[in-house]
Amino acid sequence: MILILDDDPDRAEAFEGCLRTLTPEPMFEIYQTAERFISDLPVTLPQAQLITLEHDLDFAGAGDQPSGNGMDVVRALVKLKPACSVILHTRDYDACRSMASELQDGGWSVERIAPVAGGAGWIPTVWLPKALDLVAFST
Repeated sequence: MILILDDDPDRAEAFEGCLRTLTPEPMFEIYQTAERFISDLPVTLPQAQLITLEHDLDFAGAGDQPSGNGMDVVRALVKLKPACSVILHTRDYDACRSMASELQDGGWSVERIAPVAGGAGWIPTVWLPKALDLVAFST
């Protein structure tokens, strides 16, 4: 199971497109809000092979529900036993450094990917190879 926190519709579509090409029934969940990601952790974390987090959740904040951010998820994760690797895929450099530091201090393995501006083209070319390496390593 791959757990993804990202609220951008174009990136979500790119993540899903990449993962659907791998197996007939890929196991992944894309979350738009930190709150929902965190509330599902008791069920999803034991199955997780990879977690990938964005920090800024701009699109999800447009609704009634608070979207939170990637650091909210990090704060929840560091209270738990490390279960898999985490990719941080955010352009917010300062937030990424803080998230990585918290996770590493909590014993989590962390990789950082700086998304290339201008769309979701970095997902199949940069994110997917790293994700595949980490999932293969964890199995």
